[in-house]
Amino acid sequence: MSPLISTFKNVFVALIICFCLNEAKSQYIYEQGYANNETDVRDWEHVYKHPVRLVNAFYFTGRPFVIYKMDGDKDSLKVLFPNGEVLIKGTKFLASRDKLVPKTGVWEVYHTNNRLKEHVEFRKGKRYGEYLKLDDQGNVLKKKFYPQNHDFGFHISGSVSNMSIESGKDTIMSAQGFGWAIGFLIDYKFKDWLTLRVLPTTSFHLFQIDVQTAVNRESITKGYTILKLPVSGILSIYKNFNFIIGPSFNHSISDGASADPIIFSTKSFDLSADVGVSYNFDLPLFTIVPELRYSRQLTNWADFKPIAYSSSVDRLIRNQLTFSLIFKGTGTSDW
Repeated sequence: MSPLISTFKNVFVALIICFCLNEAKSQYIYEQGYANNETDVRDWEHVYKHPVRLVNAFYFTGRPFVIYKMDGDKDSLKVLFPNGEVLIKGTKFLASRDKLVPKTGVWEVYHTNNRLKEHVEFRKGKRYGEYLKLDDQGNVLKKKFYPQNHDFGFHISGSVSNMSIESGKDTIMSAQGFGWAIGFLIDYKFKDWLTLRVLPTTSFHLFQIDVQTAVNRESITKGYTILKLPVSGILSIYKNFNFIIGPSFNHSISDGASADPIIFSTKSFDLSADVGVSYNFDLPLFTIVPELRYSRQLTNWADFKPIAYSSSVDRLIRNQLTFSLIFKGTGTSDW
């Protein structure tokens, strides 16, 4: 037999052995209820220790942890975090590198690091039950029930703006501004990947408008309070990363910050389109969401009044870039 044929034979035998071992490993872990497909199994390791068997070490909601399978109790797991442990009871677990979810059965979960307790029932992969906050004596301080499709919160924001101005041939205008905003939030989750977000907001803006005509040049400082109602679809793209798109309904009130409030006139109501991105940072009791949003006005903001420079403005469009910090009461990531 030639060396080449012998080499191919050895490689083929080695592949067959590896395949058989992998199938045996997959079948073994599957029978224990730790993985539901071959892709999950490839990422798992199991090392035997007595009296506890180490099943796997990987990342769960961004934190490293280890799952131990307790001998003598087929439906019990202990999850060890760097700052505490979680005791879990359940059956028929589905697992991947970033989450551990029971397909059916009941979980009793206790987070020793922050005294949180869950009584959760899963039916066909959906979660039902309650989430408890306990004191040092084990008394219930707070309850949360599942499924919970809605969340509430508030936000603070900062923004920069400019105006796209189309004016008459004898007038040149430019405008920039900055502002800040506060408001609250209502989230309603339709699917794991789709959430409707309503974000009622009160924002305060100060615009510096430079006007140049054939005979003179001057600057106008104009202040606005804008009541906004963005209604946005939040699309979950990858894990906690989200894409934002939707309309915003706005009502503007001139606050008379300019020396001559009637020198430049705008309409009270307008419509804008928003796009943006956000990321959810899940903490034990609430979620922080940094959000970056770009807004462009769809309707003409200019009010054609025969006063000062308003009569020379043909079209006025507001562009705005806003960074928001959202705090909402979701708390602990779904398992």
